[in-house]
Amino acid sequence: MDVESLSEAQFHFRLPSNASSASSSASDSPLTNTPPYPSFDLYPLPFFNPQTGMVDTNSHAFSQYSNNQPPSPQIGLIQPSSGFVHHGSNCTQIPKLRMACASGVNGLRTMWSHCEQCGAISMVDCD
Repeated sequence: MDVESLSEAQFHFRLPSNASSASSSASDSPLTNTPPYPSFDLYPLPFFNPQTGMVDTNSHAFSQYSNNQPPSPQIGLIQPSSGFVHHGSNCTQIPKLRMACASGVNGLRTMWSHCEQCGAISMVDCD
């Protein structure tokens, strides 16, 4: 078998094309006929008054930082209700949290605190 030396020019060449220039022509582009996006002001009223440097009470964000909001509930571990007595005279186990298998009458599942050692069980308060 005779090995012929082949040049790269025989395999790697580019055909002439006008696809790039034709696709970028603005005259027949569908984007030229579309209306621009509506303009809006992202921050219509500044939070700080530019003359005084103080917080502007007319600002759109002032209500978020004012003290008129109710305090947020304390975030912490879910605990059994205060009346739940799970420790007997010899109970040393911490109750486990369990999710109810079936939903209740309101369609939501409830969480329960269950002590496997003494058998006490109570629904967990979610507030």
